[in-house]
Amino acid sequence: MNKILKFFIILIGIIIIVFIIEFIKLFIKLKSMYYYIDKDKCFAIMCDIDDICKKHGVKYYFSEGTALGLYRSGDLIDWDDDIDIGMEESQYNIFIEKCLPELVNNGYYLLYNYIPAINGNLLSFLKNSQIIDIENVQIGKKCISKMGKLCDELLPHIQKLTKKKWRGRKFPVPEESYYVYLYGKDWKIPKKTKNQS
Repeated sequence: MNKILKFFIILIGIIIIVFIIEFIKLFIKLKSMYYYIDKDKCFAIMCDIDDICKKHGVKYYFSEGTALGLYRSGDLIDWDDDIDIGMEESQYNIFIEKCLPELVNNGYYLLYNYIPAINGNLLSFLKNSQIIDIENVQIGKKCISKMGKLCDELLPHIQKLTKKKWRGRKFPVPEESYYVYLYGKDWKIPKKTKNQS
């Protein structure tokens, strides 16, 4: 009886520890989703990702709100809540194989996909309480950046990239047609909402 009781006490202790760890991870994720980005942390993360992608020859671009801020004003949007990155499927596959292990080794915590309808098209990371979303732009699949629309419509707008300087470093972003496609003809007018469409 004594051995069985000890076993159950240890088992309950392990379950409680696992629950606490998962609760902390969820709390950090939720906190990150409801607070605005920290630009200093984001700059370090963006440089890190840029270096790793260049090292492995992965062509990527900063997308959505991240790209909009850089392209429109040369800075991240104050009320944005994550870093958005996009890449075409061939690049995404190289990213998974070569960059993903390096990011995890550098302290990036891989989150589960939190948009089940587009499962497989999005990788989400957490580092220093900042969320980084990486979209896999695939022909015939739904795009995250234009919820519900096929990526086929987005592809022409990401074929030609430009570089925008932020804090002395240049980052790849799409050209103007991308912002018109995502946000409409008044994309240059800042709106303090997550969804600008």
